[in-house]
Amino acid sequence: MAQLVEQWTAKTSVMARLSTEIPAQLKTSLTYETKDKKWVAVGALEPKFNSTLFEILGMEKNMADMYADPAGLTAEMEQIFKGKTRDEWVALFEGGSTIGKNACVSPVLDLDEAVEYRHNLERRNFTRDGDKSFPQPAPRMYTKEEFRKLMSKL
Repeated sequence: MAQLVEQWTAKTSVMARLSTEIPAQLKTSLTYETKDKKWVAVGALEPKFNSTLFEILGMEKNMADMYADPAGLTAEMEQIFKGKTRDEWVALFEGGSTIGKNACVSPVLDLDEAVEYRHNLERRNFTRDGDKSFPQPAPRMYTKEEFRKLMSKL
């Protein structure tokens, strides 16, 4: 566990390593540094997600561009993502003017932030004991009422 936390806190080197290990054709599946030196994760592998990603980034690109010039595409996306803070990007991709559009972009969170992230709160992914948080076991068992409530959101 200590090794995992150590790797997590050294995220800059982890992120740099990841960007060289992903195949060229998957440059829309990387992490990108933002203006505030934080990161967003992009996992837009399908054409519909790529189209939305490029639209929100203000890029006139398509799937063919991923294969024609992956290094150029990555460099352009790196510069664009450095133009806003992580939270500004999250606001653009998770709501605001893009309601209903999914581009498979999410924030890369510190451990403390992950506990408070709204998706984790909604899913009750962590439990608290005093001032400490612990991940919930998975898969979870639900009561009939909890299951109905969960299914009604689909």
